[in-house]
Amino acid sequence: MEKHICPFFGDKYLSDVMTQDIKEFYAKLKRGGYAQKTISSIHKFLSSFFQATI
Repeated sequence: MEKHICPFFGDKYLSDVMTQDIKEFYAKLKRGGYAQKTISSIHKFLSSFFQATI
């Protein structure tokens, strides 16, 4: 989380994170050459996180 998610979203409030932000985050990971397995793991974490906060 600290390596990938925190640097991208910074101090942004959860309520300010929009779908476009998430899409840009995944695009940045893909451009960065991260393996699909890594991106999938991050996706699972974010999905669980957002589900828990709703």
